[in-house]
Formats: sequence, structure tokens, C-alpha cells
Amino acid sequence: MLRSNERARVVAALKAAGQALSVRDIMADAEMRSRNAADILLKMTRDGEIVRVGRGRYNLASEINGQIGQKERTDAKPIGIVDKSGDSVQSV
Repeated sequence: MLRSNERARVVAALKAAGQALSVRDIMADAEMRSRNAADILLKMTRDGEIVRVGRGRYNLASEINGQIGQKERTDAKPIGIVDKSGDSVQSV
């Protein structure tokens, strides 16, 4: 994938940190001097390169279990459909 120098520096900063960073931390680590870096970050989230993991915190998309926008279900129990009489009809 071809990416601009600024995007490459953002990705490198996140890889080096190994965890989610704030916009200010990314700007410092990627040696960006203006808040314009936030605009770059927003474009990178739309493109799927990074993800927003909290208020003002970003991480690499590949660091989030490889699943963007999906949560792991820990209590996988079948959900039953109940008719009006209260009897279970079928499991889903």
C-alpha cells in the first residue's frame, strides 16, 4: 500500500508504542508540528488504517484483534423465540 510520508510516520509511531495513543502523543512521536495531524488521523480512520479506540485515542487497525467494528461474544447462548403463550418455539 502506498501511503504519504505523514501517514507512514503516524503508523510508525503507533507501531513503536504498541498501544493506543492520544493525538498529542502521535503528533510528538511522528514529529508533526501542527494540529493538522488530527485531520490526517480522521482520514486514516475512514480508510481503515487506524481505529479510534476511545475519546481522542487511536491505535492501528491490525492491533485490534484483526476485527474492526466487531465485539467478541463471551456468553454465546442460544436465544429462543417465545410465542404469545410463553412457550419456546425455536432456538436461533
